[in-house]
Amino acid sequence: MRWRRADLRLLHLSLADAASGTPRQWWHLELAAEHKSSGAASLSGRLLALLLNRAGLDLCLPLLQMLALPGLQPYQLAQPASAYAAPWSAIRAARLSLAGLGLLIGLGSLNASRQLLLLVIAILGAMLAGALAWRAARRDCLRVRAAQNDIALALTPAESALGLPAMLLAAGHGYAEAEAIAASWRQAPDQADRTVLAQLGLLAPAGALRSGCWRGLCWLGATLLIAWPCWLTERPWQLLPACAGASLLHYLHARFESRWPSALLRTLSLGAAALALGFTLSRLLWPYRAPAPVATVPAVARPTAPAASVRVVP
Repeated sequence: MRWRRADLRLLHLSLADAASGTPRQWWHLELAAEHKSSGAASLSGRLLALLLNRAGLDLCLPLLQMLALPGLQPYQLAQPASAYAAPWSAIRAARLSLAGLGLLIGLGSLNASRQLLLLVIAILGAMLAGALAWRAARRDCLRVRAAQNDIALALTPAESALGLPAMLLAAGHGYAEAEAIAASWRQAPDQADRTVLAQLGLLAPAGALRSGCWRGLCWLGATLLIAWPCWLTERPWQLLPACAGASLLHYLHARFESRWPSALLRTLSLGAAALALGFTLSRLLWPYRAPAPVATVPAVARPTAPAASVRVVP
């Protein structure tokens, strides 16, 4: 998104208000001063600022990150949100879905039962995976924030009230170096060194909700790659397109796992084993199945013709 200077100034002033009392306030104030403009902010910029003032930073930060607002480097996670998605969670979703599908096909169940099982795996699994990723990311955010708050409290009020160059001087940088670093931050805030930001207590990572959504979507997408044949046909050969979907998922996963062919072989073996188990259980339980009731058609009484009267002629 291409930002107007007036919008950047307005949003950074709102972010400075939200970070009042912390070193991040000076970060946003100096970025706002860099984007001086005589024009008025656009309607979208004013709406975002209003939303930020009303809803708070924690709820608006994922939206601002999605819109690529410059200057959000202090709020970035130590690792990208996709890292909390645990790429293996998509593989687990595919294996669980393929095993469930193979088991029900082996048992000879109805296609509606397979669809229901895969929907349950997709929805409940995505919710659980997203909650676990959100919990892990939130734990890391709180740990870093606590450490950064201690650093911020160690800064003297006089140093923290003079802007970023004075804070850099207090952190041990020379005067010329501090001015150069502050100027580079104002020009390219997204290229700021996180190590130097941490020395000033500027880091406040957020985005745990985004990490949870990312992992939930990964689980949901992996399940859909296995489940789509169930809405294509009711025949048992629907397991073959599901295996093709698992192969595609492992191929896409190759950038995370160098030995993806062996992982794919384990996934397909799991599906085949589930199919064999279902078929075996179906054969073993066949003698104990209740016989299907035989429909009987009630006999319909045929109408009888009236008896012919006999006339006696004298």
